[in-house]
Amino acid sequence: MLQVNVQPLRVHTLYHDNKPYTVYKMQLSTGTQSWSIARRYSEMSKFHNVLMRFLKQLDVYSWLHQLRSLLHQVFPKKGFGIVTYQVIRTRSKKLVQYIQFVLLLRRRALIPVDEEHLPTLVALIDLIDMHLSLPNDIDALVDECSICLDGIPSIKRHELPCGHEFHHNCITQWISEHATCPLCRKSCLKT
Repeated sequence: MLQVNVQPLRVHTLYHDNKPYTVYKMQLSTGTQSWSIARRYSEMSKFHNVLMRFLKQLDVYSWLHQLRSLLHQVFPKKGFGIVTYQVIRTRSKKLVQYIQFVLLLRRRALIPVDEEHLPTLVALIDLIDMHLSLPNDIDALVDECSICLDGIPSIKRHELPCGHEFHHNCITQWISEHATCPLCRKSCLKT
């Protein structure tokens, strides 16, 4: 599972033309791979604005509307130009929370949707990947059950006829109620 390592979030004050600016450095990991990103608040703010425009195009999905609202609420507001220790501390906490919601959005956007919105979702995933500097093979590393969103060890996997894999317990409960794959909705009954 892709996650943000919140401890420690490092903050650096750098100088350009004798003017200080703050860089927020976060560690991201998949369990097998780890990398860090360093972003200024202004970079995060630009990304947030572009992301909100993308999500507005996809407002037809209720889950996305809710997540868009959460992202907007969590993103730290721009201050009045005075960046104090307290402002940096508050921003740090909110930026970590924001990135966690962005990763949740990315994971949810990978679940198949209407053909009509597919190009926008692919562009959305590309935007997130680029901003978070995700490795190119990240989707191969994210090996999780789409029902409970936990990792799937090879001994606990259950593969459906359509090829999708889940935890045995998760999919057994699902199939008893639905008899279709939770991702592609193909029948799980063998003919």
